[in-house]
Amino acid sequence: MLAANIKDEELTIADAVIGGIIRTACGGNPQMVKILLDTIGESADIRLKERDVKLREKAAVLANGGSNKPKEQSTMVQLVQTLQKAREKRRTP
Repeated sequence: MLAANIKDEELTIADAVIGGIIRTACGGNPQMVKILLDTIGESADIRLKERDVKLREKAAVLANGGSNKPKEQSTMVQLVQTLQKAREKRRTP
């Protein structure tokens, strides 16, 4: 931990390694994204297939005269909106 310049004594080596993988994946490294997805039990292939199915379902709905509006917000969108609201509350006195 000393060599990695990590001063928090509560962190383990595993925490430091996972943190490094996450930071590198967020930086856009595709190999680290794959490792991260594999670590949490998901696969990039499965995600791509899920997206393909969703796009096909949307296309079918639109082809049948349906609306393009989403019925529900995804969990990620809800999380982002909640974080934005919290930041705004902190900034305003």
